[in-house]
Amino acid sequence: MPGLDAAGPWNDEIFVWTASSLRGHWHLADTTGIRPGAEKGKVWSPEFADENRPGRTVVAPWQIVVTTNLPEFQQQPYTPEPYLEGVYLFKHGGKYFLLQAAWDRTSTAADGSTRYAYDTAAPGRAQYRYDTVPAVADRLEGPYSQRWTLGVDAGHTNVFSDVGGRRWATFFRNPNFGYWADPSRIADSAVPGVVQLEWTGPRGNRVYLQRG
Repeated sequence: MPGLDAAGPWNDEIFVWTASSLRGHWHLADTTGIRPGAEKGKVWSPEFADENRPGRTVVAPWQIVVTTNLPEFQQQPYTPEPYLEGVYLFKHGGKYFLLQAAWDRTSTAADGSTRYAYDTAAPGRAQYRYDTVPAVADRLEGPYSQRWTLGVDAGHTNVFSDVGGRRWATFFRNPNFGYWADPSRIADSAVPGVVQLEWTGPRGNRVYLQRG
């Protein structure tokens, strides 16, 4: 955004659009029957906090740590573990897929070549690609497999099925660094992209962006 070092300093609203096809046309969801006085399509905002009732929380109190009895996920971490965000979990073909977004950073290796790695932030390490890294497990809590790259520059992913049962993923075209920060592409950044997924591997338990 002009004058800012990120897409925006805050995000205090969520809007929903609907369409009968991925090709559109997309229209704001009709929420006027629920909130006649609010902007059409707005499904969440801090201004809805006064709608909270016992047993129905529309807006949760900020910065509260919620503890439950859901078991800890058993993952195979990187060493060192990079900063991860955009966590998403879904089930497909009897398997659980845990998706996370990570920055692929470049640095100079000992032999002078360029090193690419999902790494922690440090001097000399530049953010290069914003990727999604999945892992798969037979049970919700794991243990999860080693992570792999779903697709480069397709970070912050949510998975959904179309009316024909095909799986797709949204991703965020991150304008801060990487592919979508290039001046020739900046006009198409800071918006969601959509890509189709495919399953590979001997047991169909590896998911990637569809190739070809």
